Amino acid sequence: MLNPSRLCQIVERVQGITNGNTFVSSYLLNWYWPLHNTSNQTIVRAHAGALNDSCSCEKHRHCVQPGGIYSSTMNNAYWIMPGIRVGCSIVETWLNSTLECLYNQACINLLQVYVSTASVYISDVINVTVLDPVLPSRFATNIMIQELVNELFIESFQYEISYLEFYNQCAPSVCLYTFGKRSNFLIIISRILALWGGLTVIFGFLAPCFVKLLFKINAYRKKN
Repeated sequence: MLNPSRLCQIVERVQGITNGNTFVSSYLLNWYWPLHNTSNQTIVRAHAGALNDSCSCEKHRHCVQPGGIYSSTMNNAYWIMPGIRVGCSIVETWLNSTLECLYNQACINLLQVYVSTASVYISDVINVTVLDPVLPSRFATNIMIQELVNELFIESFQYEISYLEFYNQCAPSVCLYTFGKRSNFLIIISRILALWGGLTVIFGFLAPCFVKLLFKINAYRKKN
């Protein structure tokens, strides 16, 4: 299973590479090209997108602003969509957004009205069922998708341990195991007594021999 921290590192690295190499978003979120017409030529210059009039995608890739339905000049908003925050790329947009609108049928209906009005490719309203906020979940309805990614979108882990299946899959020919055990107070006392008893037996065996040796040495000295 993929480690959550490993997934976050991969996403962060991809986003860093995309921003560092100045890859242009197909939706012109980070860069755009205004046309400057002169008498005999047209000049196309790349301009970095600025969100909230203060954060430039040229210097920072974490710029976000509330998302919604804007006018063609992006000066005023017809409708701010709950939970959506537009960033310098599609990935940044989704990671910084929430799923609040998907829990609200009125929000979905209004979104479909604006989309079908603005796009010639979508003429019919799509039947979308809202998410049920009553269903038990450890994630809040207004949680950022970035946090869902950090948790791998997993509600809970269920572990099922089967040693029989493990050995059937691995089919080991030899099994060895070791275990460590700390000595408690009674074991230490018993070992000390056993050591003392062993020394007593050894001294009881060596003492007579040592005394006899002393007597022989003393008799030898007197004789000479």
